[in-house]
Amino acid sequence: MSNGSRAYIAVFISKSSVGNLDTNLYYQECFTLIKASSPEEARQKAVNHANNTVNTSYPNEHGETVTWVVKQITDVTNTLENEFDLHTDAVDLYVRGFEDYKTYQSLFGLSESQ
Repeated sequence: MSNGSRAYIAVFISKSSVGNLDTNLYYQECFTLIKASSPEEARQKAVNHANNTVNTSYPNEHGETVTWVVKQITDVTNTLENEFDLHTDAVDLYVRGFEDYKTYQSLFGLSESQ
């Protein structure tokens, strides 16, 4: 990145609901690449991006209103590599550590072999 900017990763959770009820909820986790010159600027850009791209409502095929909202920004941090070539096969951008693999497996529905 140039001009004093660097790459950050923003992680946020969004929630969708159908109609006025809090039933049939669906959540998703999004990882967004942010270009900023400071952690504070990166966080503000992450908030703006999440609010501008996620918060929306639209009718589904049954005429019910589907609403998406940002639930929480869970992390904004430097990417592991600031300078990366998009022509390479792989670049590590973000790592999250944890201590309890069984909980992680159950959270994401993973089997022992995955």
